Amino acid sequence: TATLGEVSLVNPSPSLAAWLAGVFGQGEATDIPAPEDVQFDSFSLSNWLIEGADGEDMMRLSIDSIAAEDAGESNLGQFGLSGLDLSFADGDDAGTFTLGSIEITGANTEILEGLAKVEEDGPGEDLIGMMYGNPLDPGFDSFELEGLNLDFAGLSVNLPSLVYDVTRNSDDIPTRYDMPE
Repeated sequence: TATLGEVSLVNPSPSLAAWLAGVFGQGEATDIPAPEDVQFDSFSLSNWLIEGADGEDMMRLSIDSIAAEDAGESNLGQFGLSGLDLSFADGDDAGTFTLGSIEITGANTEILEGLAKVEEDGPGEDLIGMMYGNPLDPGFDSFELEGLNLDFAGLSVNLPSLVYDVTRNSDDIPTRYDMPE
């Protein structure tokens, strides 16, 4: 079972708009746009719930909200997710993962594209090239995480918060990092 409260997408790129029109039966089916063609002014989603069960196996995922703004060819102005709650049981394995919120500003989407191309054997050449191009650049301007909890297979992790900020000069080069000690 899947439910969704509300979805909003403002000013999508032509290839993204055409693909979505095909997905929702309002246009001709097209291929998923290349990552650099997924551009928009803003996107938001709220009250997303996916759950299911099969005998003793079950899975439940809920997300209160996801929002993104200013998605360009190689950057994402802002991304936020709040109220993620995942629980599952699969035979003898069961676990939970919760995340109060995560906020990222100034993300370099080329790094995300490189991560998406990671192969089973390890990182691909694209990702390694980006990381070695400027190993001091984390690929974002700020990162804030609140309320991460994981409990699975005897491992319990609790991270109340994490804040990481990057200051850049006029050439967009990182010059200062504020992060946890």
